[in-house]
Amino acid sequence: MKILVIGRSEYLYKTVLEIKDSHEILGIVTGPATPESSAKEDDFKQLAQALKCGFLLAKQIDQECLDFCRSLNADIAISVNWMSVIRDDFISIFPKGVLNAHCGDLPKYRGNAILNWAILNREKDITVSVHNMVANELDMGTIWAQEKFAIEPGDCIEDLVRKMGETTPAVYARALQNLSNNKPLKTFEEVRLAEGFRCFPRIPEDGCIDWQQSAESIERLIRASSKPYPGAFTAVVEQGTLKKLVIWKARVVDHSTPDFGVPGHVIKNCKDTGESWVYTGAGILALQEVQLGDGEITPPGKHFKSIRMRLGISQGLMIDLLQNTKLP
Repeated sequence: MKILVIGRSEYLYKTVLEIKDSHEILGIVTGPATPESSAKEDDFKQLAQALKCGFLLAKQIDQECLDFCRSLNADIAISVNWMSVIRDDFISIFPKGVLNAHCGDLPKYRGNAILNWAILNREKDITVSVHNMVANELDMGTIWAQEKFAIEPGDCIEDLVRKMGETTPAVYARALQNLSNNKPLKTFEEVRLAEGFRCFPRIPEDGCIDWQQSAESIERLIRASSKPYPGAFTAVVEQGTLKKLVIWKARVVDHSTPDFGVPGHVIKNCKDTGESWVYTGAGILALQEVQLGDGEITPPGKHFKSIRMRLGISQGLMIDLLQNTKLP
């Protein structure tokens, strides 16, 4: 088939490499890359040059973009991670419509930040679905191919991004083959009538740790917020100064403890392992890799020395800090 490619991310980049020998790539449309994406605008531009196809860098599907896509006479468009809702004026350009790759078992897990929410929700696997886009519908439409990959107990978001990148190209190739043979896995009507739910976007401040939560919940938040994202974080006071502490890696020591403490209290610093153990709302969490301010990522137990310290911002801490703050 003659294909137009639109979107961003390493998933889309690897998909083009997967299908370029079986289909004719007529053009690539991409936009400003997200900070966490390893495939940037120049990567797509160079790929278009290597394939000798058209290229357009756009922030939206405006008239220039529509005219560019219309001029190519492609049979179908494939999309991953485009920045905005794709409307009917774009979809109608292509006789076979627009395919989208989505990391959810549609209609479950429609929406945003699916990989992050899957970790937080204790899911054991993720389903990659390639489906026809439907104007004004979010992650709905005829499904042409699906494939699951496992979420292992210690997987961080970076691991799921890698697995998604490894899985998506083959699912897209299979979807294009099934579409050519008119063999859908699920019709639009089947998807529309099935029970599902939507996930909404996550923003950096969602990584703020509530030490009243259980050690298990906090550990999942750390894994769901780690690189390539900004990380889960808390606050710590050093020499009277409040600083941000990003926690990149941790493990659950105990799910419960007979000891007494206030959630967020550092109860142990180990020079040998480099861990710092923290009392939580339920259980003990060992911090393994942290970053204080803009400093290097280090084992916290080799930096923190005292167990007379607390992580997070309590009402009492705020009162003490304000008491010692000189206002102009």
